[in-house]
Amino acid sequence: MRITRGMIELEAPLPFDIYKEDGSLLMRKGVVIYNQSRIDQFCEWRTYTTPEGEAHQAVEVEVKRDVGITEYIEELMFRLDIAYSNFLTNGYNVVNDVTRIATELIHKLESDPDTMIGMVHLRMDFKHSIIRTLQNAVFSILIAKNMGWRKQQVVKVACAALTENLGMFAAQDDFYLQCGALEEWQKEMIRKHPAQSVQMLITMGVKDRDWLRAVGYHHERMDGSGYPNRQKGVEIAEEARILAIADRYGATISPRQGREPGSPQDVMRYLLSEEKREYDQAIVHHFIAEIGVYPPGITVQLVNGEVALVTHRRSKRTQPLVSSIWDRDMVPYPRPVERDTLFKEFMIMGHFHHKDSPLLNAELFWGDDQVRLAKDVEMFREKPEESSVSAEGEGDVTLF
Repeated sequence: MRITRGMIELEAPLPFDIYKEDGSLLMRKGVVIYNQSRIDQFCEWRTYTTPEGEAHQAVEVEVKRDVGITEYIEELMFRLDIAYSNFLTNGYNVVNDVTRIATELIHKLESDPDTMIGMVHLRMDFKHSIIRTLQNAVFSILIAKNMGWRKQQVVKVACAALTENLGMFAAQDDFYLQCGALEEWQKEMIRKHPAQSVQMLITMGVKDRDWLRAVGYHHERMDGSGYPNRQKGVEIAEEARILAIADRYGATISPRQGREPGSPQDVMRYLLSEEKREYDQAIVHHFIAEIGVYPPGITVQLVNGEVALVTHRRSKRTQPLVSSIWDRDMVPYPRPVERDTLFKEFMIMGHFHHKDSPLLNAELFWGDDQVRLAKDVEMFREKPEESSVSAEGEGDVTLF
């Protein structure tokens, strides 16, 4: 049965599962929705109470549509936001959702890694706590797979990455928007969040030691400078060492109020720093070998002066495929212009952050051919309202 208005009540447990048109599960029975706009979306979309949808129309839809990565990311942000919001408001157990999403992400990264990597670099306009959670999972999966880990191990790492910040999830977006330095009690909350996250997971029934250790130790550092236990070297679980690298990279490339996003090259140099050696160097090399110096989703400046979006990695990671967006005078082209950085005239000079890059329409670069070739598709999405909030450094604790 298709879901229509009146079937879902605000602030009441869902009386049924909700399925998308392709038969995949979107929301489980029992979840509480507190936002009317979410309910309106379910009614506007073609969503159903059974995976078969409208049975009498089954003949017309013989082949289920394979949702593209860009659309999948949009839906996933919605699912994660609902799950974690319910976790905060009524103690909803997110473990099953997390496990399912971890498995989905691994599959999506196997089928189209460049699009997934591009989306988590480009779409910084998503809710901060949610995009950071997704970044942690994507980067951790990429590292573990490059290290040759078995799928069961990769799933554990992905689950840990999706839940490592449960202990401070309620305050994460407030920290992001805060004007000025953090108060001491806020720093203390950050220091304690690994242990609190572990306790929350145990309460929700997680018994897997690898998952729990990864969450509990993801802020420990190889040189003993981390928290909460100041562990060193091999004392730190390998899963936690992966999460530490993924988390630091994602935090640095993500903007915060009053701070522009850092370049991937700068954070990679920091991770490989000879002075501190905070991070497992072998794992750092696996990470860089996987995503490349110029990963999909970032903007770079070419020798000819154009600013381009990196779209696809190549076997030689320093020469990816790109699409030029702005000419040498920073005037946007009517349509993206594909460039091959293998040629001298299109070589990459370096990372170049353009303030409008998060507004680029991802469908033009990673969508299906019908969308990418359509002439009526806008290159930029609508610009959101800007905030004037500014923030200072956070001191001796790593925020996210």
